[in-house]
Amino acid sequence: MEQFGSLWTARTRLGLFRFRLADDILTWANRGFTDLFAPGASPETLVGKRFVDLVVVGPTWTGFRARLLQEGEACGVVLSCRTYAGRECLVSLDAFLTGRPDQPETSVEGSVRDLGEAGEAGDAHRQAEMTRDHLQAMVAQLGDALIFADPGGRIRWWNRQAEALTGWSEAEARGRLVTDCWHLVAEGTAGLVEDILAAAWRDGRPVELAATTVLQARDGRRRRIAGRVDPVRGAGAPLGTAILFRDVTSLAQEAREREKARRLEALSRLAGGIAHDFNNIMTGLFGYIGLAQIDAPPGSRMAERLGKAEATLGKARGLSNQLLTFARARPPQKRAVALADFLRQEVRNACLGTALTGEFAFPPDLRPVDLDESQFGPVVHTLVARAARARPTGGILRVSAANLALTGAEGIPLPAGRYLQVVFHDDGAPLPESALDQVFDPFSGSGQPDEGFDLPQAYSIVKSHGGWLTVRPGAEGGTDFLLFLPPSCLLREDGPALPAVQGGLRGRVLVMDDEDIIRGVAADMLQFLGCTVELARDGDEAVALFRKAQEEGRGFDVVILDLTVPGGKGARLTLPLLLALDPRARVAVASGYSTGPVMAESQKYGFIGAIAKPFEIKSLHAFLAPLLGAVEAARPLARAPGP
Repeated sequence: MEQFGSLWTARTRLGLFRFRLADDILTWANRGFTDLFAPGASPETLVGKRFVDLVVVGPTWTGFRARLLQEGEACGVVLSCRTYAGRECLVSLDAFLTGRPDQPETSVEGSVRDLGEAGEAGDAHRQAEMTRDHLQAMVAQLGDALIFADPGGRIRWWNRQAEALTGWSEAEARGRLVTDCWHLVAEGTAGLVEDILAAAWRDGRPVELAATTVLQARDGRRRRIAGRVDPVRGAGAPLGTAILFRDVTSLAQEAREREKARRLEALSRLAGGIAHDFNNIMTGLFGYIGLAQIDAPPGSRMAERLGKAEATLGKARGLSNQLLTFARARPPQKRAVALADFLRQEVRNACLGTALTGEFAFPPDLRPVDLDESQFGPVVHTLVARAARARPTGGILRVSAANLALTGAEGIPLPAGRYLQVVFHDDGAPLPESALDQVFDPFSGSGQPDEGFDLPQAYSIVKSHGGWLTVRPGAEGGTDFLLFLPPSCLLREDGPALPAVQGGLRGRVLVMDDEDIIRGVAADMLQFLGCTVELARDGDEAVALFRKAQEEGRGFDVVILDLTVPGGKGARLTLPLLLALDPRARVAVASGYSTGPVMAESQKYGFIGAIAKPFEIKSLHAFLAPLLGAVEAARPLARAPGP
């Protein structure tokens, strides 16, 4: 070894050597080497022999050689070996390559130090090896991923969880820089990995990963992770860096879903309150317009204008229904639907007036789903409208669907089971990644000015159908909206026809409502239908009128109670008081929350039925006719005298 002085190399007890990498032939050795491995021989007599014949090594030699080829050096390697003379011992080996591994002239130069007989020293070494093996086995079983890098930032070891999350095997990653295999993505953090490692060493304390940290795997897949970076020191000297992290993608998604649900719940309560008050007002308008139409001469300009007013008001009722749907106060009225046919029809209708063209891909065995078509149609129109805004100059909207089985491991917030997946893909300008989590948030302010509550409402409707709606960047650009829906558990059938108006009625009706306009229009409509009417503002007044009528021997045939009375007794509190006076009392419930729990299952709560606001004279007649009995059936409606 030219770099060592000849006197030192001759006298040191440290064994020095050089052998060719290609064939392991020893080309030079000092006296310390021969004293250790071939006592009594001269260095010259060992030249030309194979290194591994002189130093009979165990299985650890393979790992030593692999490390040498990969890193160009291997220091502090402990080998259990047997010398040429048959002595068992432990040695510490340091070696390095003189050139590239693929060059034939490359040699291995290094030193070897005797650690002692393979007795006490061997036992100590084996104990250390066992401890190390046990530690590695324990770390390998950690639920978290662990990476250990040396002070130079090169990876020395990581466990199976790190392999799974990064896509790099330990063999591939070992010796590489951490920045080569551990790619983090977070907004506004250029050079993120380098900054984290530098901060850990600069401050001498652990660095927690930011909540927005995303790990990009080797295949491009991204995961939200949490963890920390710890500087590791031993005897005051730096040993390296330990990086501990775990996949929290599903936890982050669950947190976003909870926050989204909280915001939507707040807005739904507001929407429900608005719809309730709006329906009360519309009940009055529908009632008085209906009465005016009856008085207007057929074919007159007044009748025509009243008809237009009623039609316009009908559109307002549609707005109220949308508010109730968003508030989840109007549960979907589902029936089994062939999804492929439904989507083709709705998408084609929605594309009219836009520059989009719909393309469809549905398998022949696509299962039916249970839908309220009146609610789900606007969902489709909302998604088409968003795609049209993304491609104002025209393009293709690809709609596909497939049967799907979820196991619960996909990170989708739905129970495991069978589903249908629908994908709306447009190739327009993609949504920024930072906006993906806010698309369905009505408070984010990220929507288009003309969107209103469309996307949040679409999300709410899909959820009410037992499904889930989400968005992601398209695989080749553009944007994908994904819907997941459970398959149908209903038989396909057509809805029943509404009963026809039968004619005038006779009977006594008690109406309780806290709104003056509702009481007034209800009285006018019921009197026109031939009924005698009494009115109450709240439950206490209704009970008092009911008791008085009983005492006078002129009880009520039907009682209609408003479900909600602010500051007073509503229908649910009033009902048991009336039944206590007369167990045979026929009590109905009315509400602007058209199909809330009490309205949807009124008989379960003790009522004989429910009537939804806003109601017209025809719907009021249809509701009461089976209860009071129609007189002069099929007679055209005519104004009856007052009570």
